[in-house]
Amino acid sequence: MIREIFDIIFPVNCKVCDKPLEKSRYSCLCAECWNQIKFIFPPVCKRCGKPFNAFRNSLAPVIAGDVVADSSAKTKQSDFCLECKQSKNTFYFKCARSAGIYEGVLREAIHLFKYKNKRSLGKHFGEILVNYAQRENIMVDIDIIIPVPLHKSRLQERDYNQSEILASFLKDKFNLPMHKNILKRSKQTQSQVGLKRNERFENIKDAFIVDTTKNNITDKSILLIDDIMTTGATINECARVLTESGAKEVNVLTLARDL
Repeated sequence: MIREIFDIIFPVNCKVCDKPLEKSRYSCLCAECWNQIKFIFPPVCKRCGKPFNAFRNSLAPVIAGDVVADSSAKTKQSDFCLECKQSKNTFYFKCARSAGIYEGVLREAIHLFKYKNKRSLGKHFGEILVNYAQRENIMVDIDIIIPVPLHKSRLQERDYNQSEILASFLKDKFNLPMHKNILKRSKQTQSQVGLKRNERFENIKDAFIVDTTKNNITDKSILLIDDIMTTGATINECARVLTESGAKEVNVLTLARDL
């Protein structure tokens, strides 16, 4: 009742399209905008998870013949995308997967979540990751969940780490330990936005350190959580320092990926 009264006195609009939200709203985005998000389905690149033109505007079960629903299904495409096959960089993560395409509504919503203090979106993004992880069996044999950290100056500026919020939902759902102090960002780097692929890898080099004084990661399978994957430079550098510190393997799950 109180919420309905506030809706009348202070009507709220969708943060993306600016249309009035319905009384049954459960976030700061309208249902129409949520339904425009493109979710990734197999077949995808075996390494980086780039989709081979298979995505939908729903996480609902896939109808036979719509797209390939089984991530282990054989396809006519190569197992790896062209970027991964031609990359001159060593891959330190076993595989990376992303729930949706970083464009349109999802891009704007992540921007609100990340830069405009719309932390309420974290609940819905967390649910998206949980559903995706269940569908693709992402959590099999995972020992530890680790969110990609922010530099302390950026964390003070923003007051929260969006990757940590996402990771917390996976931790609770799958009853796995989440360690946010093992992986640390040791230096503030130039923004990756606008940099070319090779420049991104060079820019992020040696930006992370691992502190295993409190938690041992030796022979552990780690799931690294981040909000966006573009070239994979950041997650690859994180995976490098984790594996060099004794981790058995590092897999990656992000909310979105840029094509």
